[in-house]
Amino acid sequence: MLKCGASEVKITPDLGMGIPGYFDDRRADGIKDDLYAKALAMEADGSCAVVIVCDTINLTRQDVLRIRKKIADQTGLCPDVITVSATHTHTGGPSWSGFESRREPEYINRLVAGAAEAGISAYQSMRPAKLGFGIGELTGISFIRRFFMKDGSVRTNPSSKDPNVVKEEGVPDDTLTVVRVEDTEGRLIAVVTNFGVHLDTVGGAQICADYPGVLSEHIKKTYGTHVVSLFLTGPCGNTNHINHKDPTTFSNPEMYQRIGDAMFLQVRGLVDGIQTEGDISIRVATKRLLVNLRRPTAEQLEWAKAAVEGRDTGMEKEADNSMFATKLFAKEMLELQEKDLYAAEFEVKLVQMGDGCLAAWPGEVFVDFGQTVRAAYPGKPILIAELSNGGAECYIPTKEAYGRGGYEPRLTSGGNVEEGTGERIAETTIELLKKCTE
Repeated sequence: MLKCGASEVKITPDLGMGIPGYFDDRRADGIKDDLYAKALAMEADGSCAVVIVCDTINLTRQDVLRIRKKIADQTGLCPDVITVSATHTHTGGPSWSGFESRREPEYINRLVAGAAEAGISAYQSMRPAKLGFGIGELTGISFIRRFFMKDGSVRTNPSSKDPNVVKEEGVPDDTLTVVRVEDTEGRLIAVVTNFGVHLDTVGGAQICADYPGVLSEHIKKTYGTHVVSLFLTGPCGNTNHINHKDPTTFSNPEMYQRIGDAMFLQVRGLVDGIQTEGDISIRVATKRLLVNLRRPTAEQLEWAKAAVEGRDTGMEKEADNSMFATKLFAKEMLELQEKDLYAAEFEVKLVQMGDGCLAAWPGEVFVDFGQTVRAAYPGKPILIAELSNGGAECYIPTKEAYGRGGYEPRLTSGGNVEEGTGERIAETTIELLKKCTE
């Protein structure tokens, strides 16, 4: 018999704290809505899984391990059954160091404590329950942000007026997957939503959960304030909300509201039509991958030193194949060299919930890999959550994207995976799916 519980704990940073996600040192000067750590605990026949998602731009591996330990110490659960993801909001607290932003220990402690508290509370509140899945589409929201140019290169978010744009590098994944979790009397406990579009629609210096916050507000108004809305960000490393054919989407402060409204309409239709069941199994499978990290070449380091010093390097065309500042990327490359990192352990986790499952992946993953996994199991409810369980603070592009340029493949201080890593993650997920369906 299935048992489930859900909980949410506020993790809103203080005014004046840093807001990572852009290239300057933003400081919070207001709050549009509060941020939360949210958890769903599930148990069947003695097998348990806890899924936690935090309104934050990223989580390090150590953050995740600390959260798991706190929960394990209080509940006796094996840490490996706990999955922790970040929504990747660009208007959250200082949980990431990059460019001009830095992690702030005071906030990290609050984030870790809040996530652990949510997980413990969800576990302790479990009661007999049922769940079911709904699969739909949400079109016109997510767009490929990388474009082929006439010279054969690729640019990220080129101007809508750029005459050199040829076409998009790929297609978005409009799959919207929803989980309805209810008690045996039919009262909703939680709604889990999975969709892939970059959480960078707000801007400014006010704290905001972005469009998942709008979705949560709608769900609570419609189904009750006790219902926990967990949003798991799908693969979206090469997508965002900007429609290249519609210049008004390049800068629109109300875009997050528009997306949240549109998403809720689809989610509500799915939730209301889902058939649930309580006689299901819960299983967690984990595989760890040792991934090599790219290192700056001697030529790249020379370019970086010259760029920081303001000298002409003769490589400006390559260096400027992005809409962002050359000097900032030069500093990132030099910082990466100082870290002396050569490999990292990545965790791929699969949480089976009856006929459906959640695949938890590290990093900001290109949408292509989610499409590969779904194509291998057409019609199967598969939620894919990127930025899960720490380990990767970087983009994970396709093999082909590395040599084409643009923002995503560029070396940064957060770690840079070798070519083929995304393909390995997708293949590993398919292997775990095969084992879980045997």
